[in-house]
Amino acid sequence: MRCTAVIPAYNESTRILGVLNILVQAGNVSEIIVVNDASSDDTANVARQFAKTAPKQVRVFDMPANAGKGAAMHRGACETDAEVVLFLDADLVGLSVEMVQNMTAGVIAGEADMTLGVFRGGQ
Repeated sequence: MRCTAVIPAYNESTRILGVLNILVQAGNVSEIIVVNDASSDDTANVARQFAKTAPKQVRVFDMPANAGKGAAMHRGACETDAEVVLFLDADLVGLSVEMVQNMTAGVIAGEADMTLGVFRGGQ
């Protein structure tokens, strides 16, 4: 099964690279989609520059107006035909390749319909 990571992003130009750098290393993720939710900062350009040299496909989509996280997630899900979609926030700190592998492995193997990651110290 193919797995696409969808990252809804709003004004995350200083944080999104941390998440992207982990995702390109995660073997379970075959594609990354960033949905820029009409950021007023450089989020879209940072993601596009990263995509130019990324070792796997990274696509960036722009929302015409700020529509919120849910709308950005929906847009990203609609832009892929992958069987598995992994949603990750653009500002995650402490994300590791192992975490991504663990969150996706059971769904990709057909052992679970979904997983939910809750990080220590998160809300």
